[in-house]
Amino acid sequence: MAAVEERRCGNPDCLDPNSTSRLQKIPESFTGDRLSEYFHRQRAACARWCGFKEPPKKPGRKRKDETLAIPVGKRLDTDRCPPILRSIDALWGYRCRRPAARLLPPHSPAHVAARRLADISDMRMEERSQPLTDGSILEYIVHGEFAWKESDINSTYGAWWISLWTIVREVGAEAVEEKLEEFEDEIKQLRAQAIKEAVEDSSDDDEEDR
Repeated sequence: MAAVEERRCGNPDCLDPNSTSRLQKIPESFTGDRLSEYFHRQRAACARWCGFKEPPKKPGRKRKDETLAIPVGKRLDTDRCPPILRSIDALWGYRCRRPAARLLPPHSPAHVAARRLADISDMRMEERSQPLTDGSILEYIVHGEFAWKESDINSTYGAWWISLWTIVREVGAEAVEEKLEEFEDEIKQLRAQAIKEAVEDSSDDDEEDR
């Protein structure tokens, strides 16, 4: 009489339970009924039966999570800045980005500014780990009145990143300096308030520790 072959896989629905190929111990978190303490690790049905592998995903086009996030300062093709700036309502923020190497002389003042200001949204990891040596172009978020053509009757209102050089060329140095003073005064107030609140919070923590 032939010996009965021992069952190797604990999955009751396993198609080849006596196979000893790629057996693995059933996870301790599995509390269901089993016919042994092992399962076929490389067989999807057995791996899903004991929770070792996730259930199959629904068919359809996959979307990566990173495609849903837009880096700060990244300009979208559908959100192009109108080429004409008619007037500035306010400046909302600033950054420095790296220009093409051919646009900057080796020892220009911008190299010094680049060591303090940078836009890291378009920098690779290896670039972030190195000193800034390529200089920088100062840009501001300009909220104001724009136009697509000189003949446009209705202006386009919004906010876009624009280089300081372009802003001055569009509306003149006097108007730009006035808005820069307003912006920098507001930044000073916000900075002073933030420092004051941080110091006060630190003092409160010290008193609680005593």
